[in-house]
Amino acid sequence: MANEEHLALLQKGVEAWNAWRSDHAGIRANLFRANLEGVDLAGANLRHVDFRRANLQGTVLKTADLSEAYLIGANLHDSDLSGANLRGALLREANLSNADLSEADLSEAYLSDADLSRCKISHTKFERTRLTGVCVEDWHLDRATCLDRAICEYLYLKHKRQECRPRLGSFAAGELVQLFQQLTTTVELTFANGIEWSVLLKAIEVVRVRKNIDKLSILGLEESENGSLIVRFKISKKVDRIDAQQNLWFEYDRHLKALEEQYFDRPDINRRQIEIHRERNANLMEIVRVLATRSTEF
Repeated sequence: MANEEHLALLQKGVEAWNAWRSDHAGIRANLFRANLEGVDLAGANLRHVDFRRANLQGTVLKTADLSEAYLIGANLHDSDLSGANLRGALLREANLSNADLSEADLSEAYLSDADLSRCKISHTKFERTRLTGVCVEDWHLDRATCLDRAICEYLYLKHKRQECRPRLGSFAAGELVQLFQQLTTTVELTFANGIEWSVLLKAIEVVRVRKNIDKLSILGLEESENGSLIVRFKISKKVDRIDAQQNLWFEYDRHLKALEEQYFDRPDINRRQIEIHRERNANLMEIVRVLATRSTEF
């Protein structure tokens, strides 16, 4: 467990903590399993600190020095790590979902099997960072993110170790960077219960016009391991992919609800018939027929 003296010192505030660290540079602070949820530690000197299994959910660690810190299994969900120094930090199996890592330096850090879903990583440095087994679902990625010489055998595009890339073996030289470049211009929608294609195409057109997107096209179709259908869209580099994804879902759900209300007004159609119709639309032959008769790029 955490050293009670060290925990009490940190709770006095960053200024008092940094002064103590300066006077006791040879002491490794022990905050193992400490509960620091929501605490403001911006600018704190946390170098080499033992944060294993600590609860740092929602903690403000902006510009903090966490270089070579022990953060194995730590909960950093929704934390603010923007501008933080995490060089050489041990973050294996850490939960960094929804964390802000903008302009953070994670060079030479160990992030194996960490959850990085929905992270904001604008201008983030991953130089020589170990990324094998990480989850990168819904990354807020931009072209300024540095992945030079990042070390990664494989990763997951979805939670619960789903959608492994590459599907077999390990990344060859250059393939990791290529994958991330594709992610910056790709949007995915996953449909678990079939697709109403007329509604999806209408949603694409509405989003394209509303957001003034010059290119929004269906890039590919894939069946996931659990049987869901994944539709991938190609978008312009200047477009915020997360915003585009959210808007596509909103418009699809809105128009789908309107269509279902029309169906339910008809006494000859019940909910099960609607479900069967949508499941049939998930059939690959039906998809080919729809895409052959409709333009998928607007």
